[in-house]
Amino acid sequence: MSDCPDDTDLAGFLNDSLGADRLALVSGHVDGCPECQGRLDRLTEQASGAVARYKELSSGVLPDARSGGVASTPEDATLIVGGKPAAPVFVGLPRVPGFEVLREIGRGGMGIVYKARHRRLNRLVALKMILAGASADSRVVQRFLFEGEVLARAQHPQVVQVFEVDTYDGPNHVPVPYLAMELLEGGSLSRKLRATNDGTAPRLTPREAAELLEGITRAVHAAHLQGIIHRDLKPGNILFASADFGTPNPDLKPGSGDKKTVAASGASRTTLRTPNLALPKVTDFGLAKFTQESGADLTQTGQIVGTPHYMAPEQAAGDRRIGPAVDVYALGAILFECLAGRPPFIGTEPLSVMMKVVNEQPPDVRSFRPEVPRDLAAVTMKCLAKDPARRYVSAEALADDLRRFLDDRPTKARPVTNFERLWLSIKRNPSVAGLLTLLAIVLCTAFVTFGSMWARAEEKARREESLKQLAEGSTIRAKDAMTETQKREAQLVFRRAVNWCEEGRLDEGLELFVRAAELAVELGDENLERVVRINLAAWERDLPLPRSRFLHTEQPRLAAFHPDGKHIVTAGRSRELYLWDIASRKRVRTYKPTLQLRRTALGFAPKLLTYWTVAISPDGRTIAAGGTDASLTLWETNLDRQTEEVAPIGTFDADDADVRKIQGNDLSLWTMAFSTDRVLWTSDAANGVRRWDITNPRAPVTKRFIPKSGANGATLQIMVASPDGQKLYTGDRAGWVREWDGTTGAELGRWPTKGWITDIALSPDGRRVAVTGPNGFVRVLDLGTGKEVLELSLAGAYGNGVAFTQKQPFLVASDGDGNVRFWHRDTGQPIGIPLRFHGEVMRMRFRPGTDEFAVPAGNSVYLCTAPDPPCDLISAGRGVRIRGLDFSPTGDRLAVADDRTFDLFDPRTRKRVPIALDLYNDALTVRFDASAERARVFQGTRDGLDWFAVPNGKKVEPVPSLGLGRVHRLEPLRDGTALFVMGSTLVARYDAATLKASKSRPPTQALPAGVELSAIAARPDGREVFVAFGDSAAVLEGDALTPLREWAIGDEVLDARYTPTGDKILLAMRSNAAELRDAQTGARVGPQMPHERAVTGVAISPNGALLVTASRDGTARFWDAATNLPLGTPLRHAGPVTHVAFAPDGGHIATGTGTGHVTLWDIPPKPRKGTLEELRETFGKKEHREKAPAQ
Repeated sequence: MSDCPDDTDLAGFLNDSLGADRLALVSGHVDGCPECQGRLDRLTEQASGAVARYKELSSGVLPDARSGGVASTPEDATLIVGGKPAAPVFVGLPRVPGFEVLREIGRGGMGIVYKARHRRLNRLVALKMILAGASADSRVVQRFLFEGEVLARAQHPQVVQVFEVDTYDGPNHVPVPYLAMELLEGGSLSRKLRATNDGTAPRLTPREAAELLEGITRAVHAAHLQGIIHRDLKPGNILFASADFGTPNPDLKPGSGDKKTVAASGASRTTLRTPNLALPKVTDFGLAKFTQESGADLTQTGQIVGTPHYMAPEQAAGDRRIGPAVDVYALGAILFECLAGRPPFIGTEPLSVMMKVVNEQPPDVRSFRPEVPRDLAAVTMKCLAKDPARRYVSAEALADDLRRFLDDRPTKARPVTNFERLWLSIKRNPSVAGLLTLLAIVLCTAFVTFGSMWARAEEKARREESLKQLAEGSTIRAKDAMTETQKREAQLVFRRAVNWCEEGRLDEGLELFVRAAELAVELGDENLERVVRINLAAWERDLPLPRSRFLHTEQPRLAAFHPDGKHIVTAGRSRELYLWDIASRKRVRTYKPTLQLRRTALGFAPKLLTYWTVAISPDGRTIAAGGTDASLTLWETNLDRQTEEVAPIGTFDADDADVRKIQGNDLSLWTMAFSTDRVLWTSDAANGVRRWDITNPRAPVTKRFIPKSGANGATLQIMVASPDGQKLYTGDRAGWVREWDGTTGAELGRWPTKGWITDIALSPDGRRVAVTGPNGFVRVLDLGTGKEVLELSLAGAYGNGVAFTQKQPFLVASDGDGNVRFWHRDTGQPIGIPLRFHGEVMRMRFRPGTDEFAVPAGNSVYLCTAPDPPCDLISAGRGVRIRGLDFSPTGDRLAVADDRTFDLFDPRTRKRVPIALDLYNDALTVRFDASAERARVFQGTRDGLDWFAVPNGKKVEPVPSLGLGRVHRLEPLRDGTALFVMGSTLVARYDAATLKASKSRPPTQALPAGVELSAIAARPDGREVFVAFGDSAAVLEGDALTPLREWAIGDEVLDARYTPTGDKILLAMRSNAAELRDAQTGARVGPQMPHERAVTGVAISPNGALLVTASRDGTARFWDAATNLPLGTPLRHAGPVTHVAFAPDGGHIATGTGTGHVTLWDIPPKPRKGTLEELRETFGKKEHREKAPAQ
């Protein structure tokens, strides 16, 4: 311009060297001349401006604004005089030369903005400065200066102006950079959008939003033409010149603007045409980026900058190859928020928003605000395209499309239909449109119009119906798949619970049962929930009773009960003995040993001492103990005295020179037992015994006895006295059990066993002894015959202890794997679930007169109780196989046949009923006559069918054999009308009343040679008979015994039973499982019911709800008939289970074994009651089964 001041005047203006009149004239001109303002900025940058000063100040640490690189500087590099300047401390308003700071108007994490008056130009400005001054991070300072440079270059009416960039000496003489910018007091677009969302301000109409964004877009395009990409466009960075959103803009009139400025900046038109909108301006270019051709990037490699809600996908993904398309995306996000009242993507965390920006498609703005025109919505969604190539090619293209929308012309964002194009034309030319409309009405007939509409409606209806059916099908399939997955999970959890309970992990197993119940409730599976609750009730019966714990600081080795049954003495590695009160579980006495010293590197110290054995005299007055010191120590119990520590009466050597000749100096006192109040027997460290007369406990009299075989190194390991003290029984490391006279010390007898003996127990009747040892077995010897009557496995564990219970008929053993196991002492039948402990379990000892016992394990001694018997033993048998087993129709008799004889029992009293048989042939099977009035038993023998009356055993007439040969299966009908008999190859039907045969024939004409019949079952109504042979089966007509159908079973069937309804058959298979099959098709119903060995027998409860299987694996088992799932614990036996039968009332079953044992078992209990929360509370904690430890 011709009236612009020259460079000399501008330099004087900068240096305050002009006179007052000239200064006022130049200042007024510069204030209104953008060209002179640019010249001032260039002079400032070249001379003493803030940028130059900071370049001089921090040339070693600040990044290059053009290259984006950072100079390499040591960590101790300094800004001023070798040190980084201290942060300024602002107190009150800052004093900036040339400015009158009026008040603070904004503050951020690193910057602050003040309202100030430029003294020379006498105008209000916004002073923006960094809080930390030059001590701030170098990139923060550079971005701050970079923002001033950007604002100076991006000249546009809607880009905030910067008037000055400089520094001043702040507090602590720290240089503080600042920007003097245009003061905008109208607030931000973000605040105004919040006001509209809160209802305190009217909502922007779609046209207002489009016009607002058009101007902002052209301002951004002007920055793009200067090579500047904003990268952080958002409502908060768009400020208004006026505080009143609806105040007319004084700078612009409708359709007017500063054409020269706009043209210079590259814009093609002015912005706001609606006079009631305040002028918005773009600000905050601190994160801006120059394009590759023109500038720098102040962000680090891989750094993600911007605001997540308005980031483009490539920007959120950290892609450094970004261009103007990111600003186009941000403008679209702002337009979306102006229309919808929210950004396209929202989330609780910035990362979640960024993930949505990168991975999800933006929602349609019309879904939030249906009244938004389709063209404007299309413009918005084109801006938000994931692929930058599908967005507008430039911000100007976006602005032009917004202008098309505002001018009611078709936009390029959405292809318009002819109808829409016509409608827009009508809006622009209403007069012409009227004529065209009239012409269209004349040309279009109602038939065409309605026909077209009808066709479209039908097509739409068909599409909607098809989509609906597809959606419904997908929903059903997804629901079915989810249900199936949940069912499988529930089944898996249930079976794992069963396995864990069977392994003895009852606590974990019961918790899993509760989880299975929860899954069953979620599925609505009432059968599964019922089965789970039955198992909870059944397994709960096998839970060990609560046990008391006596905690020690060192490992205890043995415990002995006081004769009063109220106290217990424990001993072990602690060099002391402890007396405990059982009721309170408190330690009441400590028995100290005699002090014995040993030489160490530091002098003398007490000898290490472990007590292996402890005993209390029958009168309870004396305690004796021995251990690694090879000595006997005696104490008085002192129960009647109030003292906590008791000194020993004396300590006496338990060996002599003869023993040392055999064993050397490696001696210990291993075992002891009182035979009377004043006579104590101990081991002698070899294979003999030593008698102590402790009438005078301070000077006991002792004598050694050796076995008849002579003294040797087979150390005597354990000793037990008979209850009357007349005999002693010992076990040594050579495996010999010896009986000694408790008065004379003479050896009365000896019996060999297999291996080292660690413990020995005498049965209550004194007729048997049980021993155990490292070989992993418990063996029971009959003292009368010297024969081994039982051998019980410890599953490979080291046997530590063995004992007989005092009330229950049990044998108990402990092992090195942490188990205490129980067996029936007569049959060897396992009882309950083993008790499990942490650490090695030592010898158990029983409390006088009870079935409570103390057992050391780990660092404690536990007081436990033997379980209740799970069944009633009817007969211990004769050691031969049970051949037949059946209840009478009235349930008051149980018939049992084995290889030798026939017995009759009363199940109610568990006693044998006398019966005198005229003639007994070796029975292969027995069954009661189904008619109670006839009171007789059928038996199948090697010669055919026979019978006898009960209880007198009489037989009236013979039964025709019909060539059946050996009869080993009988099947009477429940109504008492018929009896089906199975021979080796023939099946016969007899009249049950007269025993006259009506038919006899093979089940199939194709019966292979050498194949015999293996199982028979009659349908309850007698219409069909199932017969198995080989790996096949045939279903016969009940009267004529003619084949109806044949099945290929694929395995040998050993037993079979029809369900009460006759629609299914339960089969016992040789392949270690039972199966339930459809009686008509032979198809398997439900899962198999597995065992570990062949299933030999099956039975079904009278009501059909329970199934029972018997197996050669030594167990019988209950199963739920509706689900084929197991119920309760396996019924463990001492041998293979060969027969099983249900009582007529369905309340219990009888089992027979290959070893001749017959037992009665109760059916599983009813389902466990309680809510799921109550079940979780009951079975989710172990503490209710173990009392707190006593110390």
